[in-house]
Amino acid sequence: MRTNRIVVFGVTGSEKCKTLKRFASWCSRYRSHQYKVIDFEGDFLFNLNNGGRRWYTFLDDDESEQRRRWNRAWERLCDELKPNHQQEQDLIISVHGCFVRGHYGVRCILEPRRIAELHPDRIVTLLENVHDMYWRTQERAEGLPYRGTPTLEQLLFARRVEMIVADQTAYAAGDVPHLVLAVRHPCETLWNWLQSKDCRVVYLGFPISAPRDLDQIADPSGMDEINGFLRKAYQAQHDNPDLVLVCPLAIDELPLVECIPDSKDKEKGPSEKNESEAISFNREELQWDMNFVWPYSDSLSPGPPASERRTPIQLEQLDGAAGMIRTDVGWRDYRLVAQSDYLAVFNPKFKNRPDVSRSVLREIRYAKCPVFYYQDPAHDPQNTLARHFSKPGTMGPEPKEQMIIPCDSVEAMFRSVAVERK
Repeated sequence: MRTNRIVVFGVTGSEKCKTLKRFASWCSRYRSHQYKVIDFEGDFLFNLNNGGRRWYTFLDDDESEQRRRWNRAWERLCDELKPNHQQEQDLIISVHGCFVRGHYGVRCILEPRRIAELHPDRIVTLLENVHDMYWRTQERAEGLPYRGTPTLEQLLFARRVEMIVADQTAYAAGDVPHLVLAVRHPCETLWNWLQSKDCRVVYLGFPISAPRDLDQIADPSGMDEINGFLRKAYQAQHDNPDLVLVCPLAIDELPLVECIPDSKDKEKGPSEKNESEAISFNREELQWDMNFVWPYSDSLSPGPPASERRTPIQLEQLDGAAGMIRTDVGWRDYRLVAQSDYLAVFNPKFKNRPDVSRSVLREIRYAKCPVFYYQDPAHDPQNTLARHFSKPGTMGPEPKEQMIIPCDSVEAMFRSVAVERK
């Protein structure tokens, strides 16, 4: 009997193999389900005992030699997984969609159709915060550049390419389902998506800047409200194995950009700047702490390097990557909305804003699926929201307006999602 095969993509530094082994251990412990994790690069491509090549030698090869070696390694994997192979466990196969090296930047050498020959049932792209990927690759290199020290910009570019390669692979495999998921999500999120027969991917929409602004003036009430909403949401996911809740806060990189100093140094020419100037980014203090929503032990991610092993980030690198970090916020959120079956939106009009959150409003308008929302009247005493979701005129509501449904509470919102027919 053929069991399931899941192909997982992820950029170097995302620790996807550790993440997947952590997930497999969680499934064994809490769901009594066994997954076998195959690390294609570690077990085949870079395994000297299995016809492979040292990773740094492979990365420095020319493109034609890399393709030849990649294909030979993939053939060895396929030989182990031939149709007559007695597969007793579900398989998770970890693959890099692209490779990163200083002198060529980002290079994609695999052929998506070769991956599709394995007939994967599902495809996943794991996302990680760029600063965590940077720290891990720097720690792994131990100060030796030949071991791989990609820049922030290269890691961001690779993350974009990785998703495109995964999309092409999903298409080549017959449009199999493809989920983009950040590793700061709970293991239960990925489990539900892989196992549910009536899976409902739900994007959680809510203001982020507004509660953060309150926190900047020593008012934690906004962030507390968002955390309360997220706790209720993930409790609903726990209670209903068909729900797969995707949270945009699982990638939180804008605080890194905000660490760029507003100084006169920006006015200096390239020859006047100190190329060695760096910052020490305190992620625990500046990132949104998801431990208020679910415990670290439940998350997919094995966590960042210890604070004492985090390499200071060069300001020159951060300046070069800042634009990509900002633009990634928009296209990533649009992508997460596009892959969703429903939106669950909380307080689009927040108490310290005169109007509805522009980002949340754009997510609602972009969605091609039902949008359930809850608006606390205390946040919108003037009923500002009505200007955006107004009552229909003589022509009746637009098709989009019919898909925007108010709910009386957060709990009612998730009950509606659970009973809605896809």
